[in-house]
Amino acid sequence: MTGIFFNADTLALSMPLLTLCGSYAFFKFVPLTIGLPLVGGVILLYNLHSKLKQRRAEQSLESPIDESIVKDLTSDEEKQKQKLKAKSAKKDRKANEQLRQRLAAEKKAAKSTNNNNGKAASSTSGTAVDEQLDEDDALLIFAKGNRATGKKKK
Repeated sequence: MTGIFFNADTLALSMPLLTLCGSYAFFKFVPLTIGLPLVGGVILLYNLHSKLKQRRAEQSLESPIDESIVKDLTSDEEKQKQKLKAKSAKKDRKANEQLRQRLAAEKKAAKSTNNNNGKAASSTSGTAVDEQLDEDDALLIFAKGNRATGKKKK
């Protein structure tokens, strides 16, 4: 438990008084021939340290960035992008393959219906048969497409 007399607020308020008392005691008990060069040396070292820190920060900003570091940092993101591209390409291939299979099945069904309708409708004229086949094919394609996708999803 911190007391009511020792906390951060009281320390901040008492800092000027502590500095004044500490400097008085330093110059009272340490001779000026030793104390002044010692204080000057401490101030000089502090200034050198801060300038050196500032120069290092400026050099780090001005120095060119190594390409290998950049590649290491961005390699994870690039790998994820490549995986996403591969997945989308795989989905596209799968969809194209399903479309080809469906078209092949529809052509096969169309040929079989053409053979059946051609034998049955030999007495009718050629244009009526063609119109009837076109309507049948359109209806067959529409019906098969909906049923095939519904069954595959379930």
